[in-house]
Amino acid sequence: PLSTNPKRWNSWKEALLRDLYTSTRQLLQRGLGNPLAQEELISEKQAEARQGLIAQGYSQERLEQLWQSYNPEYFLTHSVNAICSQSRLILDTPKSELPLIAIRQTEHRGGTEVIYYGIERDNLFALSTTLLDQIGLSIVNARIMSTSQGYSLNSFLVLEEDGSSVTPGERTNEILDSMRLGMSQTEVDCFRVQRRIPRQHKSFDTPTRIFFSQDLTHHRTTMRLVTLDRPGLLSEVGQTFLACGISLQHAKISTIGAQVEDIFFITDRDKQPLQEEQQLECLRRSITERLPKTPEE
Repeated sequence: PLSTNPKRWNSWKEALLRDLYTSTRQLLQRGLGNPLAQEELISEKQAEARQGLIAQGYSQERLEQLWQSYNPEYFLTHSVNAICSQSRLILDTPKSELPLIAIRQTEHRGGTEVIYYGIERDNLFALSTTLLDQIGLSIVNARIMSTSQGYSLNSFLVLEEDGSSVTPGERTNEILDSMRLGMSQTEVDCFRVQRRIPRQHKSFDTPTRIFFSQDLTHHRTTMRLVTLDRPGLLSEVGQTFLACGISLQHAKISTIGAQVEDIFFITDRDKQPLQEEQQLECLRRSITERLPKTPEE
């Protein structure tokens, strides 16, 4: 168990528990029956971030133009510090120099954040996750967003394969160089994840389960994936989306211990929800076949 095995403890899990404690305390202070309205929370975060960025010399007009293309979930799931940091990176990068690939050390989140911002493309998620796995990094959290202006803003919280933090300096430069070179490729097939599944994970009996529901408010389909964590997991999911003509609009990726429970908000290539049962069953079967119950060593 996460709480009783000190050998499996790391900075990411420490940050996870700290965030859980903080959010629970805030919820209790507000009253369980009366949580702060999402619109109010978004306004609060934007106001604080706006004030800080304007003080640093960024114009309100440019900030508003950028943020108007974001979906509300971005502001709900990102801290003010993350909003400011990512906004600075994007506004400081001319469009002619996109895509932006950057690394940010995030001690408060217990890992290293790899950020991508650029023109949206069908194989972006599959290619990004395959490259990170190939470099030998474990993705413990990911935030995926498509903007209304046709850009993708993706951030991946990563640790080294042994659960340790990424060392700044030579290692981060290696990651940046590999990502920049790899993201210039157009095909995912030229990369392969070679890492083996951790031995301790093989003792867990975690069959792959996939659940679908319809998000009518945002005109998209929600897919919840529960399975055993393994190297290349997100790469396999991304390549399945690519093969099945699925467009990833947003995702909530989180890994704790040996099990992952990830949520993907998806549409077809025409930005329409997946409503045909045959289409959903095809996607479920394709992912299940790629993620066998007991991965090969």
